[in-house]
Amino acid sequence: VIMTFNFYETKFGKEMFGEPVDVNKEWDVSEIPRPKYSKDDKVLVFDSDILSYRISASCDNRYVNVFNLDGKKKKFKNRKELNSWAKNNSVDISNFKIEDVVESEPLSYCLNTLKRAINVALKNSGCNKFELYVEGSSNFRQKLPLPEKYKNRDTTYRPTHLKACKEFIVQHLGGYRVGGAETDDFVQTRMYELHKSNVHAVTYNIDKDFLQEWRYDPLVYSPITCEVTQYKGGIGELWLTNNGVKGSGMIWLLQQNLIGDCSDSYSPKIFFNKKYGEKSFYNDFKDVTDYKELFSKYMDLWESLVDDTIEYTDIFGVKQKKTRLEIIELYFSVAYMRISANDETTFKSLLEEYGGLNIDV
Repeated sequence: VIMTFNFYETKFGKEMFGEPVDVNKEWDVSEIPRPKYSKDDKVLVFDSDILSYRISASCDNRYVNVFNLDGKKKKFKNRKELNSWAKNNSVDISNFKIEDVVESEPLSYCLNTLKRAINVALKNSGCNKFELYVEGSSNFRQKLPLPEKYKNRDTTYRPTHLKACKEFIVQHLGGYRVGGAETDDFVQTRMYELHKSNVHAVTYNIDKDFLQEWRYDPLVYSPITCEVTQYKGGIGELWLTNNGVKGSGMIWLLQQNLIGDCSDSYSPKIFFNKKYGEKSFYNDFKDVTDYKELFSKYMDLWESLVDDTIEYTDIFGVKQKKTRLEIIELYFSVAYMRISANDETTFKSLLEEYGGLNIDV
C-alpha cells in the first residue's frame, strides 16, 4: 500500500488517531492514545527521532574550507579527510583558518523526502498502518545520579531541518511527542503492547538498544538495508561486526548494562579496577545458553571489576556512596528500555527470576 500525503493535512493520520493532537503537548506514555487495529492490519512503529535525523541529515551538504596563511582556499569533505591530507603531506595546519560549511536543501524538499521515506518504509516492510513518535524535552534518565551527564551532545552536529521534520510529524502526520521518557522507550512499549495484542508489528529502527527485548522475537525494519529482520529474543545471542559487538535478547541487555554506551555518554567502566571491553564480554559470554549460567558468570564478572563500595560525586554535585549492586542498578536504569508507564523491572528482579539468585544490597 502506497500512501500519499497532502502537505497540510493527512487524512490517513486523522482516521487513525482521531482529532488532531495538541502539537505543543508532551504526552506521558500512559496518555498517548492507542489506535485500534483489525486482524489484517500490519503496523510500522517509527522511532521518528531516527527517521527525522536520517532525512534531515541527507538534505545537508557538509564540507570543510581551509585557508592557509596566504589566504588560499582548499576544500575537504570533512575534518578526517583534512587531517589525513595534512599528515600525508607533512603540512602544519595549526595556524590555518578552518571553516565548517553546511549547505541545506530547501525545507519543502526535505519534508517531501520525509514523506517519501515513510511510503518506502511501508512498502518494503509490508505494513499498511503506521505510528510516529518523537522526543519531548525531558526524560527520567536526566534525573539519575550519574557521575557523567547523560547524552552529553552539546557539541554534536544537528542537521539544519531536524527540528522542522519533527514538528511536521506532529503537526501534519499524526505523530506524538513523548514526555518523561525517551522515544525509544515508548517504541519498546508499543511494540510489546502490539505483540501482546497479537497485532503484526514492525519497528522502523537502527537503535541497538531495541534489540535487548527478550520477551519475544521482535521484527525490525532497517532504513539502511530496507529489509525486515526478526531478532532472537530469550537469552539472545552476540555477534561480531565491523563496528564492534552487537547482540539481542537478555545477554545483550546485560552487555549494555556492563559496558554502557559511549554515544549516550554513560558507562560504569569508570569504576572498573582493570580493563574490560565489549570484545572481552563477547569472548566470555558468546557460548552461554542458560539463564542461570549467564547471571552467575555475570555477577562473578562484576565482582572482579568493581569494588564492594564506590564513592563519587554525581552530576548534581551530590556525594554518593553505593554498593556494587546499587551501581549495577543505577546503570541498569539507564540501559533498560521500559515496556509500560509503571514498569518496575530492576536488575535484582531479573537476577531473582532468571538467575535464581537473591543478593542483598
